[in-house]
Amino acid sequence: MFKSSGWTDKKGGLGGGLIVSRGALIFLLLYITGCTGGTLHVPLPEENPNNAALVKTVDLSTLIQAGGNSPLAPITITNIKGFEDPSMVSMAVDGEIVIIAWNDRLTKPGNPGFFARSIDGGRTFSPPVNLSTKDEEFYRTPSVAIDGQNVFMTWAYSRRVFLFFYINRLFLFRSTDGGATFSGPVNIAGGTKRVFYTSVAVDGKTVIAGYTGKSPKGKGGDSPFLVRSTNGGKRFSNPINLFPDIFRADDPSVAIDGQTVIATWRQTGHVIEWDGIRNVIEPYRVWFARSTDGGATFSPQVNLSSREGWFPSVGISGQTVLIPWVLAGESNGVLLSRSTDGGATFSAPVNISRESRRPWTPSMAIDGQTVIVAWVDSPYKDQFDIWFVLSRDGGATFSNPVNLSNTVHSDVNPVQAHSPSVALDGQTAFVAWTGSISQNDGVFLARIPLAP
Repeated sequence: MFKSSGWTDKKGGLGGGLIVSRGALIFLLLYITGCTGGTLHVPLPEENPNNAALVKTVDLSTLIQAGGNSPLAPITITNIKGFEDPSMVSMAVDGEIVIIAWNDRLTKPGNPGFFARSIDGGRTFSPPVNLSTKDEEFYRTPSVAIDGQNVFMTWAYSRRVFLFFYINRLFLFRSTDGGATFSGPVNIAGGTKRVFYTSVAVDGKTVIAGYTGKSPKGKGGDSPFLVRSTNGGKRFSNPINLFPDIFRADDPSVAIDGQTVIATWRQTGHVIEWDGIRNVIEPYRVWFARSTDGGATFSPQVNLSSREGWFPSVGISGQTVLIPWVLAGESNGVLLSRSTDGGATFSAPVNISRESRRPWTPSMAIDGQTVIVAWVDSPYKDQFDIWFVLSRDGGATFSNPVNLSNTVHSDVNPVQAHSPSVALDGQTAFVAWTGSISQNDGVFLARIPLAP
């Protein structure tokens, strides 16, 4: 059962949840030109003929447990049903505990946030819990992290208080009993304005939450922020602005392993010119910052992409750090850069999606030498599927991409799969997403048994 003990912050505040529509979550692509300068970046394979454009691939059947005539035969898909229009989803797994959080356009006005819990490895789930307690509350961009019995959920929250005036918070829900009960929500963003995308990671007592928002005193746009707890989420530091006074930052992702913390995001620096109709904005690039003291301090920001990049994700296991993102433009693809020295240096990106058409929102997880990356692709008009690749050598090689959702478009059911979230635990890979299969809307979870 969900348990709410209220929440407090330095100023006090409101409880509740937040969600936005799919249209609001997907930004219009900017028609932009130009490039960043004066900042270190890693050249893309297309710009360096000494690097192959595609990552080396291996046979998927060697990575997944055998079953029937197809390597996908052992995969089971669970549908958490009963929702009008589920949107963004996040998932975390530790042993038999699986926590999935998502938002849904179930009520209007307002978009509540939900979560469901499994204690049998994702085979069955508890009834979904609605986190919203007031009208016109909006949850969006959930992020879930788990370590043993400690579970953390972050949400970007907003609620209209009068006409066009909204309050914005970074809400944290915390559980110490494996998700059976939660305390919160607590605002951990201080006075940050206009909180948007969120990401949370945990290792032992250290909890790192990243988000984008506007500083209450800053004159710039939305910056990447980070808050840190060293006592299991009981208290958090003041927000750290990783890149002050930029034009806009989005899509933060954070990961931690021991003392190494990597934060990544996409950002555009400034307005290049006015073309008489609109501002011409510098293209989005993928950036990251690295900490070797558990998130207390960070190295200078580094530009990882030399061309326009969107939706970065990050994972750490020991000295291996992987960052995939979407290459925007005519030559779309999911690119991945790899570090084997804890994020001190990165390889040139490789294309792990091969001949994808319109990839979107990659999600990745790493556990030891096992890596999974999943993303949305739309090879045909109005058909959206979840694709994934696997690696068992720390990201040095990957399987060919596999269509996991394998939806069939129809005029009756034009929207199929969105917003993947992945996790690894032992010999099982998990992929969650929202959408519909055979005209059944819901939140879906695929369990992929891995070969020994």
